[in-house]
Amino acid sequence: MKRTFLYVVLSVVSLSAAVAQNHVIESAAIALRDNQLNDAKQFIDEAALSASTSNSPRMWMTRGHIYTAISGSAEYAYLDSNASYVGLQSYINCLKTERNERKKKYTPEVLGTAEYAEYPALNIVSAASNAYNKGLYYYQRSDYAKSLEFWSLVLDAYVADTTGGTEKNMGVAKNSVLGNCASVSLAAGDTAQAKKFLTTMTDDPKYLSANAYIQLSWLALQDGDTTAALKVIDKGREKMPDNKDLFNQELSIYTQMGRTDILVGKLNEVIAAEPNNTLYLFYRGTIVSENAYKIMKKGQEFSDSAYEIRKRYKRATKAADKNKLKAELDQAVANRDSIYKITSDMLAKAESDFKEALLIDPVYFDALFNLGILYFNSNEEFTVKNNFLEMSETKKSEEYQAWRKANYEKALEQLLKAYEISPEDENVLKAVQSTYAQLGDNEKSEEFRLKRPGQQ
Repeated sequence: MKRTFLYVVLSVVSLSAAVAQNHVIESAAIALRDNQLNDAKQFIDEAALSASTSNSPRMWMTRGHIYTAISGSAEYAYLDSNASYVGLQSYINCLKTERNERKKKYTPEVLGTAEYAEYPALNIVSAASNAYNKGLYYYQRSDYAKSLEFWSLVLDAYVADTTGGTEKNMGVAKNSVLGNCASVSLAAGDTAQAKKFLTTMTDDPKYLSANAYIQLSWLALQDGDTTAALKVIDKGREKMPDNKDLFNQELSIYTQMGRTDILVGKLNEVIAAEPNNTLYLFYRGTIVSENAYKIMKKGQEFSDSAYEIRKRYKRATKAADKNKLKAELDQAVANRDSIYKITSDMLAKAESDFKEALLIDPVYFDALFNLGILYFNSNEEFTVKNNFLEMSETKKSEEYQAWRKANYEKALEQLLKAYEISPEDENVLKAVQSTYAQLGDNEKSEEFRLKRPGQQ
């Protein structure tokens, strides 16, 4: 009997503690109704620490109400600078504790969907808004750790509210919050964390923006992983095949990889579909012309080789040696001319792209500038060939000089148009100065030299 009596006594004591703590929650609720937030906080903090009510749905809801009220009150905000966080976390916990209940008693009020709510302005949407703004507050003060803490909690609220009402009524899309979290992670130097947030965005079938894909690809490039960078962009282009930002990023990656063959192939495809796209015409013209300039350097090498062979040929006295050197000389010159034939054809294609872009947009600065540079650089062929000529080949030299002059004049025409659009661009000023110098107009060349910063 004593043992039974002992159990009964213990049971009664335990019941009394639970009842007492429920009274504390009620006291907190009454204080909240009376707008006595100081007392309300004291009561609910006591209930939150008690084992009997620490995970009570009612305690979590009431605590959410009280702390959300504190975070939105100018008079009582001093009670807890972290009130918006505590309030939202409490609402989330209420939803979690009632998630598996057949009848959810407090969830509708927390979500703000109850037919009757004692505090219509106090719910998870209000708390999430407060927490989001607090995250923004910390972000603007460069406290990225605190900013991430609050924005991550907003994401938790979106997950906890399986109805989607919090996200919808907040008016801030989940992917926007994820983007914010990625940004603060990057600002804090935590690229691994940033990648997780960005990957969550790109894994969402409803996410139809290029931003996260481009950011992820850049992070992969920073790690030196071009394969991963391209994989991310391909994933985005599967969802958004016509997105120009993604395509431009793809072009940038292939450029870094040096895969201009793939680049030009892709540009050929899009230009065929969009023949009036000046950007893509410019890209193709630029890529092809830059490749031509690189290949053109080989022409100088073959010409130098031919020059040395010719000197040995002139010194040779034996017929066999002369014949051998003559064959080598002819081959070196043929190699040189073959290089210039290849680059000449490439530059003609690039010239066509730049001109086509300018027909569509006559004031396209970049196309004007690059076309001017193309004409200027084309003269490397004639300069090299002219320098190789014998002194007696005056007629051929005059032809080369005429071609050079015509190219410099065409270069100047385009560069001056670019100058009219952007008269302070140093690259344009330098190019115009150099072109006038090549044409022998030293007065004009000096005029443009003085226009350049630091040259006065």
